[in-house]
Amino acid sequence: MIGSDPDKIQAPDWLMGAALMTSREAINKVGMMDERFYFYFEDVDWAKRFWQNDYRVIYYPAAKIYHSYGRGSKSKLGILDLFLNKKTQWHTKSAIKYFIKHKRKIK
Repeated sequence: MIGSDPDKIQAPDWLMGAALMTSREAINKVGMMDERFYFYFEDVDWAKRFWQNDYRVIYYPAAKIYHSYGRGSKSKLGILDLFLNKKTQWHTKSAIKYFIKHKRKIK
């Protein structure tokens, strides 16, 4: 949310999956989170599918939740993290799955 006002209601592309709220009706239309994504990108994929089904993803600043996340996939060793950090591997694999799932045909 860099460059945006965290005190304003807004419609970002996606929200962190630690705390999301939706209706049963929306889930029935969009479907559950895709279980092929392990630990990363499931929230990005889900938000994309909400947008594709004419729902909006809304950041509502009056709702408060505190999530202490460790950023386990954050690079500490550069390219070596791909080989040594299991969470970096999960993040990378989920990103690849996401982009394959949502690839666009280039004309």
